Amino acid sequence: MKLFRLILFLISSNVLCQDIRINELVASNSIIFDEDGDTPDWIELYNYGSVPVSLLNWSISDEEDDNNPWIFPDITINEDEYLLIWASNKNRGQLTFPRTLINQGDIFKYITPNSSVPNIWTGINYNDNSWLEGSSGFGYSDGDDATTLGNGTISVFIRKDFTISNIDEIIGLVLDIDYDDGFVAYVNGFEVARANINGSPPAYNATANTDHEAQIYSGGLPDRFVIDNFQDILVQGNNTLSIQAHNNSNESSDLSIIPFLTALFSSESSEGVTPPDILQFSSTNSLHTDFKISSSGESIYLKNDNGDLV
Repeated sequence: MKLFRLILFLISSNVLCQDIRINELVASNSIIFDEDGDTPDWIELYNYGSVPVSLLNWSISDEEDDNNPWIFPDITINEDEYLLIWASNKNRGQLTFPRTLINQGDIFKYITPNSSVPNIWTGINYNDNSWLEGSSGFGYSDGDDATTLGNGTISVFIRKDFTISNIDEIIGLVLDIDYDDGFVAYVNGFEVARANINGSPPAYNATANTDHEAQIYSGGLPDRFVIDNFQDILVQGNNTLSIQAHNNSNESSDLSIIPFLTALFSSESSEGVTPPDILQFSSTNSLHTDFKISSSGESIYLKNDNGDLV
C-alpha cells in the first residue's frame, strides 16, 4: 500500500495543473459497507485546490483507451473535500441521500399472540387499537430490549406506520434488522424479507428453524435486506411496516427484534432522520463504477470533461 501511494504521489506531482487527484485505492475492502451491505473495492478522489470542481462528464476507467468509460453525474467536489466511489461493477451513476424512516427506539404497536391473527394484520388499514404500544427493540434477556417480553415468548407481532410525502424521489429501500431467532417482514401487506422461519405466513405459534443470535448487543451489525420491488409496494402518504418475530422454542434463553427501515432519496430530504452510525450509510458513497479493481494490480485512469488524462 505504501508503494502504491508513492506511485500515486509521483504521478500527481507531474500534473499540478489539475486540482483533482486519485487520493487512495482499496482493492480488497472488508471494512466499509455500501448501501447494499456489500464491501466493494473503492476509489477516493480529493480536491486539493482552492475552488470547487464539477465532475460533470468526467470519467474513470481501468482501461486507458476506454471507448465507453464510467461517466460521473453532476456532482461537485468542494475545495479540500474527498469523494468515495465504489469500484463495484454495479454501475450506478446517481448519488443517494439516505434517511431512516423507522429507527431503533421508535414506538410500535405490538402483541404476543395466543391465537391466530387475521392475515390482514400486515396491511395499512388494519385496526390495531387494541394492541399494546412499546419501543423497539422487543424481546427478553439480551439487554437490548426497550420493550421486555415474558421469558419463553414464542412470537411477537409488531406494526409501525411511516409517511412518504414524495414517493417519486425514492430510489431505494433497505431493511436492516437484528433478530433472534427468525422473522418475516412486510410493507403494506407485501412480504419483503424473511429469515430462519417457514410458512406463508408462519403460524402465530411457529418456531424458528434454528438458533440465530442477535448481533447489536454484542457490538455486531444488523442483517441487511435490500427491497428490490419497493416501487410496486410503497404508496404516497401513509405506509406500514409489519414484522412477526419468532423464537426457536419456549425454552429459549432470549428473543430479539430490532428493525430499521431506510429510504434512499435522489435529493436531500427531511423525511425520517439521519441514519444511525450502526447502519454505516453515507450521502456521498453511493456512486458505483462499472468495473472492479484487481487485487493483483492495475491502472486506474481519471479524465476530465475534455477527455484529458488527469
